[in-house]
Amino acid sequence: MGIIKHLIEVKYQNAQNCSRDLETIATIVKNLADNDIADILNTTNAAWDGDSSVICCQKINGLKNSVKGTGISLSNASRATKIISDNVHRAEMRTLEIIYSRKY
Repeated sequence: MGIIKHLIEVKYQNAQNCSRDLETIATIVKNLADNDIADILNTTNAAWDGDSSVICCQKINGLKNSVKGTGISLSNASRATKIISDNVHRAEMRTLEIIYSRKY
């Protein structure tokens, strides 16, 4: 049981680490949209007048929304990875208990 349990734990920790990494990346991407791209939008809007300015700012705003949406999707994937890995871990550990408690 020792090696199997160890492999289950290693697999579980890897999934948890991936979930944390995804959440870190999601936070960076969302901050990029909320701060950096928003600053570019504000600077462009303040420094440039005319029809071209409006079109450019609309495109920058679209990019900002797209990048933020990607960050939200990454955050959702992180949460799903955590939930799934928790459920699989519980199921695998319970399976081990059942297997090793049987008497033949």
